[in-house]
Amino acid sequence: MFVNKINKNYNYGSFEPILNVDTAQHNVKSDVIKSSDDFNVITSQPKSHSEMEQYVLDVDIQQASLWTMDQVCDLFLDKIGMGAYAEVFRSHRIQGKSLPLLNDEHLGEMGIQPIGDRVFIQEMIQLLQKKRRQMNSNLVLWKGDIPSKTVMKVCPCMTRVEWKVTSQGVHNRRIPCCGKYCGTTTNDYTDYRFFKDVELKEYSAYLLYCCPCITCCRRYKLELYVEDESNRQSSRQSSRQNPSMTTAMPTAPHVIRHPDALTAERIIRKAWAKARLVSGAN
Repeated sequence: MFVNKINKNYNYGSFEPILNVDTAQHNVKSDVIKSSDDFNVITSQPKSHSEMEQYVLDVDIQQASLWTMDQVCDLFLDKIGMGAYAEVFRSHRIQGKSLPLLNDEHLGEMGIQPIGDRVFIQEMIQLLQKKRRQMNSNLVLWKGDIPSKTVMKVCPCMTRVEWKVTSQGVHNRRIPCCGKYCGTTTNDYTDYRFFKDVELKEYSAYLLYCCPCITCCRRYKLELYVEDESNRQSSRQSSRQNPSMTTAMPTAPHVIRHPDALTAERIIRKAWAKARLVSGAN
């Protein structure tokens, strides 16, 4: 009985099902789908900062450090709605340099008693402190080109390396003489957290970098020993397989050959030491 039912519903010659279904019942009517006018379409993300907070974040921190007492009142207190304390700030001679250094204890000693006002002023000051930290982290402490621009005019077929030292790490950009035949420009950045050692070495080099004569002189190069990502991964894998082996394999150092290598070495060591102190404090 079941087989006969199947034979009646299928055409085995074409293997296509014969369906007696009213397809009009399954058609989607156009009036069922609502247009976009029936919905509240979100066209922008909600603001993460208020207008006052955004104003403080947009302040040029270098210009703010030069503010006078009147400018602190006009460009900071009035803008954040705390102009009632202008005379208090003037009486305590608060200028642009001292403004980011204020804390809640200072505000209390100045006579600002309402807790809400003190909390709000302190929050705005913390935004200024954040801006100053960002500026210091991006501040270039030393930079140099290898070879120099003067040498590049004499011999333009040399690969140029641009070095930039900041308070967070060391950047280098390698620019080939001709991108079509000598490769492409590469950028590298090394954070001080991955530094292992810094060595200043003396070597012999021609004076082509500093004078046209072809004599030999003593030069300095700075070698930066760092732990790269592949080395850290292999070290972690080796330590899991053999706990007694925790030392990473040595890698080739980054070499800075520059006439001002002595200055670069002093600046990098100082920035590296400061970065380690901050990392240890956190």
